Amino acid sequence: MSDDSQVKAAVATTPVRGSSRLTINASSPQVTAGSDFSIFVVIQNPFDIPITVHQVQTHIPVELVDVNGLKLEAVKHERDVKASGVLRSTWESVKRSLTKSRTLSGIAIAVGTEFDPTIERDFVKLSAEAMGTGAKMVGVEFNFPHNPSPEELDRLFGRLSDYKKGLIPTQLQPGDSLVKQFVLRTRHWLFFTPLTHRFKIQVNYTGDGVDHTDTIAYEQSVRSTISAMSIGAVVGAALGTLVKTLSSASPDGEHVVAWPRLAKALAISALAAIAVVVAFARKSTAQPIVSIEDFWGGVLIGFSVGFFGIGQFTGVLGGKSAMA
Repeated sequence: MSDDSQVKAAVATTPVRGSSRLTINASSPQVTAGSDFSIFVVIQNPFDIPITVHQVQTHIPVELVDVNGLKLEAVKHERDVKASGVLRSTWESVKRSLTKSRTLSGIAIAVGTEFDPTIERDFVKLSAEAMGTGAKMVGVEFNFPHNPSPEELDRLFGRLSDYKKGLIPTQLQPGDSLVKQFVLRTRHWLFFTPLTHRFKIQVNYTGDGVDHTDTIAYEQSVRSTISAMSIGAVVGAALGTLVKTLSSASPDGEHVVAWPRLAKALAISALAAIAVVVAFARKSTAQPIVSIEDFWGGVLIGFSVGFFGIGQFTGVLGGKSAMA
């Protein structure tokens, strides 16, 4: 056989490797602040060899938190309470909450159906022996069949850390698929500003004894809730009504503020502001200048209702607007 024939035969028998097949789906097309939402990653093995999926992760903006990570922290806190007592664990929790904004990694981990944060997976044991008053000798022993390289050690300890978090490697045979789930939540619901984030989801797997990484993008929008906008509208209506009432009262006392009348005006303005907010939220043809997207938008609309009156917004409620 000639050299060219041997090369062609080798090329023909060499398997072709590429990217794994990734599909992204969300639990709901419309996500609101304050509630959990899921992003599902479907991973399919398109190759002719088995692959092992180790980790699926993504960066998240500071407005979001990883619910799976919160569950792990809650279980760890319960174990600390049992091990070190209530007072010490409470103090540690206070310190962790005070420094939480500086210690968050901004990375969310997707988990499978085997994820259970209540299971303690820690197979590295420490042995300690007393060496006298206040002294101990602690030892850790690892047995390797051969001297591992630095890269192999990094891979080993990284996967040990993942295993303790409940991330169990899953082997996919050719044509098989599995689902990993991100569970996310906004940090705040009342003062949340709507956002649209493009997630870069990274899948780490092994095939042919070599580590691989695939990345896929997914865009998700998160909106503020009607409740937050309504609360803002009530606050704005109260401010607008107070400003209008106090500005109409003359300093010589001829027009004294009537508190029963003021209370009635506050109640009417608050109810009217909520009605306007709901009407704008449900009106698909609302112009951007009057679009209400968050708490502060509700405050602005509520202030306008309380100061100028409901008549300026009858158009959106179905009547003829006084502004026309």
